[in-house]
Amino acid sequence: MKIHSTSLRSVFELEIVHTVDERGFFARLTDTSVLERLTEGTWKLPYLAVSHNDAAFTLRGLHWQAPPAVETKLVRCLSGSIFDVVVNVDPTDNEYGQWTSVVLDAKSCNALLIPPNHAHGFLTLEKNCRVMYEISGDYMPEYARSCRWDDKALGIVWPATPEVVGARDGEACLLAEVMLSVISATTAHPTTDNTEVSTQRE
Repeated sequence: MKIHSTSLRSVFELEIVHTVDERGFFARLTDTSVLERLTEGTWKLPYLAVSHNDAAFTLRGLHWQAPPAVETKLVRCLSGSIFDVVVNVDPTDNEYGQWTSVVLDAKSCNALLIPPNHAHGFLTLEKNCRVMYEISGDYMPEYARSCRWDDKALGIVWPATPEVVGARDGEACLLAEVMLSVISATTAHPTTDNTEVSTQRE
């Protein structure tokens, strides 16, 4: 497995190594020792999920789970190809608001490792894209967060305009508004987070 850095210091692209013969190829998709090293020993795998996307230029995102329910994701495209995006949403980090992107496709079977406090989203580049998520953390919908894919403050350069957008993503707030609502809720109710959430994970 080869590891490639991205423009965000904690986000990595993982490239599998194919062993090829007359039958086809064999490759290891996940290496726990590598994931533990890249996540500084916090990697675990309680959750596997898959999304199927019928149409090209379908958008999902941008989604994350807020503290204390943060999670790490390893995202891979099993069929088709996607433009995969990660945004740092940790207001205490000097990379806050910065983004990176990688094209994930079924042929190369590359993956993107997404650390806690980073929002994730993607745009399908063709029909019938199936995306697998290995998620290091339990799903806790009360901590689910989302922000707009077209937030001008983020300046994400998408390869095309989305043609299919779910209701949750279409109604999402700007990142700054999400952060302000969390701060306001915490100030008013120190033990309660009242930000609007969804039971839909991705």
